[in-house]
Amino acid sequence: MGRKHQKISKSDERLINDVAANTGRDWRRLGTVLGVKSEELDALGHIKGDVASQMVMVWWEEQSNTKDAREALRAALIKMDRSNLALASSENICLDDESLFRDLSRNIGKDWRRLGTTLSFRAAEIETFVYNNRDNLEEQAFQMFIAWRRKQTNDTEARESLRAALVEIERADMTARLSDVAGSAVDVLTCSKEIANHYIETMKVMTYPLAKERAMGMTELHVNLQLLRETNRLERHQSENSTLQPEHDKISLGSYEDILQPDGPGTKRTLVTAETGYGKSTLLKKIAYDWALIQVPKRHRLSQSPLEIYKLLFLLNVNLMSKDFNFIDAIFSQILTDCNYLTKKGLKSFIQKHPEEVLILFDGADEVLFQMLDRANGLDTIKGVLSFQSFKSCRVIVSSRQFTALKLLKWYPHFTRVRVTGFNDENRQEYVGKYLTNYDSKYQSELLKEVQESQTLRTLGEIPLMFWLMCTTWEECHKLPDRVTKLFNSAVRVLYQHRVSKSSATCSDTFTTATFDDLSKQLGKVALEGLLNPNGVKLHFTQAEFDSERAVALGCEVGLLANTKAMHELEEFDYVTFLHKTFQEYYAAMYLANLASSNLEMFRKYVSQILAGNIDTMEYLLRFCCGLNSAAAEIIIALVSEKLSHNELDTFIGFLCNYTPYSRIMMLLLFEAELEFMVRDFADADWVRFSGTLQGEDLLAAHYFVKTLARTTGLPHASNLDVICHSLADVELVKDLMRHGITTKSLDLDGVNMNGKIDTLRDISEHATCLYVDDCNLNSKDISRLFTMISATGSIELVDLSNNSLCSLQTDDICSSMSVTLLNLSGCSLTKDTVDVLFRFLSALSNVNTVNLSGNNLHGVRPVHVSQVLSLHSLILIDCSLQKNDMRGLFYIIAAVGNIQWVSLRKNNLCGFQKGTITPVSSLLSLDLTKCGLENGNMKPLLCMLSNLPNVQRVNVNNNDIDKEILASLGLNASPEFGHDVEFIENSRYVYIFSSNVTYMISRNALRRRYSANCLLI
Repeated sequence: MGRKHQKISKSDERLINDVAANTGRDWRRLGTVLGVKSEELDALGHIKGDVASQMVMVWWEEQSNTKDAREALRAALIKMDRSNLALASSENICLDDESLFRDLSRNIGKDWRRLGTTLSFRAAEIETFVYNNRDNLEEQAFQMFIAWRRKQTNDTEARESLRAALVEIERADMTARLSDVAGSAVDVLTCSKEIANHYIETMKVMTYPLAKERAMGMTELHVNLQLLRETNRLERHQSENSTLQPEHDKISLGSYEDILQPDGPGTKRTLVTAETGYGKSTLLKKIAYDWALIQVPKRHRLSQSPLEIYKLLFLLNVNLMSKDFNFIDAIFSQILTDCNYLTKKGLKSFIQKHPEEVLILFDGADEVLFQMLDRANGLDTIKGVLSFQSFKSCRVIVSSRQFTALKLLKWYPHFTRVRVTGFNDENRQEYVGKYLTNYDSKYQSELLKEVQESQTLRTLGEIPLMFWLMCTTWEECHKLPDRVTKLFNSAVRVLYQHRVSKSSATCSDTFTTATFDDLSKQLGKVALEGLLNPNGVKLHFTQAEFDSERAVALGCEVGLLANTKAMHELEEFDYVTFLHKTFQEYYAAMYLANLASSNLEMFRKYVSQILAGNIDTMEYLLRFCCGLNSAAAEIIIALVSEKLSHNELDTFIGFLCNYTPYSRIMMLLLFEAELEFMVRDFADADWVRFSGTLQGEDLLAAHYFVKTLARTTGLPHASNLDVICHSLADVELVKDLMRHGITTKSLDLDGVNMNGKIDTLRDISEHATCLYVDDCNLNSKDISRLFTMISATGSIELVDLSNNSLCSLQTDDICSSMSVTLLNLSGCSLTKDTVDVLFRFLSALSNVNTVNLSGNNLHGVRPVHVSQVLSLHSLILIDCSLQKNDMRGLFYIIAAVGNIQWVSLRKNNLCGFQKGTITPVSSLLSLDLTKCGLENGNMKPLLCMLSNLPNVQRVNVNNNDIDKEILASLGLNASPEFGHDVEFIENSRYVYIFSSNVTYMISRNALRRRYSANCLLI
């Protein structure tokens, strides 16, 4: 047959004999597929004995190397439909290598039977292996492996199916013998199951810090938090002149799943922000817990969860990471502490190859000094990941307080920003039902009623941590305090009483009030030094940092401290944390307040250090201190007042950097300390201006300040407040402020149910210029009363009515309102059938110049007569379900309105736009068609339409599927020197079209000459 090139090894000979024995009469066909000549096959046919083995052996000897021979034989067997005999290449996984199977057989023991069943062998087949190899357990397993391997057709699938089977029978220890390739799919399967079990077992919700037996599962106690996604409303409307809502728009999210939806927010990086106690960490834990339920078999599966696409999820505590902030290292030090089947290199390789299957959660970016994060450079660091330098296709969520969040945005400005706003009334009701599940509904209702009737408690109850404390205190005392310091005093008292009530058999020693006070002092010193740590706030401590091991032990017994083990660079260590950062701040304040009596010099030194730093981060420390000790409060308030008196309030920098944070803290400190004589001393102070937005505790503090003053006392520098009311109780607070001559400039009641209650706004809207009553459940009668009130005030310029159902809007009782210039009616259930009523309504607003109708379904709009609104210049129709056939009716109405100059049709599907004639609109100057599904074939019909708009100067077609070559072929010239800020010029000779961030231009004469004659009637 030819010259021999290689010798046949014993393992190759066994392989050849095995194939030949199973080929049978197909040996001639196999030879043909292998390329053996027909005359050679004929000659072999006359040989007696095992013709098939001799044919394959002769062919094998002619091959250049073993690898090619195995691959060629495997391909031939597959080609002749004998894939059950096709064997894998030994170079990749060596599954056909006898030594591998021998090694597996020696170590698997009696578990080979379970493995065989998992590998789909029938019971009769397993018994055959036993019968043929009686009294030889290893050989029974070996023959099973050989038989299984003969059935495999694919290298990778064979390896992974065997790995998966070993994991399923809980023999993952054997998987390392299959290959030395780290990060395989089954390594990841093992990893995901281990992580999932870790999350399920550890993420319990503690109802009492110490009583683990009273812990509840995440699903038993967890309540969804209120989430808002922040966006830029100016970007949304794309109007340089619009001031409808210049700050960030806030879009309510149903749950965290809205963040993770594939068609959700467009970035891979999400920044979750909130202040202390709002549940940022709990939110991330809930995500991890829900993912874990999906991964573990026989657990409840979440239906259609966006978490299903993630094979791995890592929840990492930033404060526990090493100083280089390498997140791969952190995974192994915090989660995979005893992993022996996966290497760091292998895990990183998997994440790089499958980034869209990995979700990374960084909890507490604000809990370390930002400069340390910023200095830790490298692609595997937090900075590398969050700044979008590495792992770009991984979904990453990071939580932080606002102060650090602003710095993170400098790393990467395109974060999807999600704000946690805590609990609303429904959340609190659900939480009480779960927390106090062993009590009757009357008992639960009494708590909710007390919270709702107290402005302080209701506002504090928006913070989940504070509401947990209320529930804990209520369960023990059946009474609630009205300030944050009093609330924590009660909570700590509850913990103390719980500790005292424990039987002596379970206590380390007698626990008295003196013991508790001594413990508080020891904890307070460590807590304060941690908060004032020069390298950033320190939340984790070693036992050596406390005065004694006894203090740590008692703190853990009471539930104020938690003792936890962690791994770092293969070394295990203990660390101690407070129950929550706010508890650390409370105990630091206790220590600081005591210094005011015992060591005044040291007290002043500490306070000066606090006031010289970022005062916002020390808010609760100062508030607690003022609430705990009146003498300490007098000194702190005097020092803050001194800071304010030295500030240059007339300069912009002085106002922002000094006045705003210090004046806000001053109000909160006076509120907490309840020192009425000091409030009266500050009545004429320059800093009493209530700048910024008043809401929540800031509104409560301002109300306390004003109510403490005599009714005749004026506040010369306080006026024109920006206020956000979260309930009708907040409205009453604002009314009290106005009785002292303070006026409101902007009033926001977003989400407050104002159905039938609009008249309550009459007094507080007298001097307001902006009124936001979006999503307030208003009806037609409410709208009538609202505009009667607006007409009477004569000052309100902006009205936001979005997300109220106005489908039954009536205009007969609408008063003419001369002051309103900006009106938001987005998401108000308006339709094509309400267009006539809508413009009669707008005509009553004599000076309205900008109207937002986004999010209303106006599909099918017809060319109907509408009332003229000559003041209306800007019309926003984003995402109104408009289609190509609606253009004739729409432009007929725009022309009839009379003077509209700017129209936005963003996010309407105008694909398939055809040639046609529209009603000429001589007033129109600018048309926004961004994200309208336009394609190359739609550009010529669009130019035809533009030829009927005699004065249009700017058309935006960005984010459509339009090629620049098409624009050039249509006579449009690219003009890089022009930008989107092209000024409007009366009787301009050119039309400017923006596409793919390039400006194109065409003369108006050319537009009419080339395209007007080709238009057909729509």
